[in-house]
Amino acid sequence: MSKLYTSVILVVTALALMSNSSGRGSVGNEAVTGAPGESGRTCGAANCHDDGQFDPAVSVELISDASGSVKEAYKPGKIYTTRITVSTSGSPGAYGFQMVALNENGDSMGEWTANDETQVLTLNGRSYIEQAQRISDNVIDVTWESPDSDQGDITFYISANAVNATGSPAGDGSTNSSFTFGYDGTLSTSEQSSNKIEIFPNPAIDEINVINHESANYKILNQQGINVLSGNIFEDQINISQLNAGIYFLRLDSEKEISRFIKI
Repeated sequence: MSKLYTSVILVVTALALMSNSSGRGSVGNEAVTGAPGESGRTCGAANCHDDGQFDPAVSVELISDASGSVKEAYKPGKIYTTRITVSTSGSPGAYGFQMVALNENGDSMGEWTANDETQVLTLNGRSYIEQAQRISDNVIDVTWESPDSDQGDITFYISANAVNATGSPAGDGSTNSSFTFGYDGTLSTSEQSSNKIEIFPNPAIDEINVINHESANYKILNQQGINVLSGNIFEDQINISQLNAGIYFLRLDSEKEISRFIKI
């Protein structure tokens, strides 16, 4: 056997092994999740984990890092564990995946954080995460930070493999799926508390400070509900020196809540 022929065999073997350890994005610069705008080729395409072995199925869950609970919708600017579970028949030697999160316009959403087993890369202007090596566990956790604002429904497109880990795509299995999460705009109790208008000092003598307000226009009502003072908040302060001692209520134009304070 010639040295040239031996070298070719070694190169082909190395590429085959590489294709089974790293994802298609890093090896072939190819997006294979089945998301809109991709080539349509997936990990189950011909000559690429296409033998239909292990009958894999995949699920994706969004788990709040703050509470540890599974979520059906995302909140803005939050850290989530995106849990991938590959269910199979038989006993695969390893697992792999590639995933992207897109809004309804096909734009990449949020930010991935890689770990020892995964890598983040850009394909077709989108951010993907995939395996960086063979993964031995069928449950794979990756970190995703949601976008800072409401982006509507976000769909996670994923291709997952169950492989025999022989260094060849023969005898492997692959599946593609997608999972959609809506936007959760509700405020938690702590968030509501942090956004509540606060007045200090209370009781006050000559002026009150107002924080967490959205409007600069205010009205101050006495206990009979009569408007006794109005104007604009200046540098988060209202001069109340002209008011008589007593109990008053502050109402801001953009706020439904009325805040109580005492003038002494």
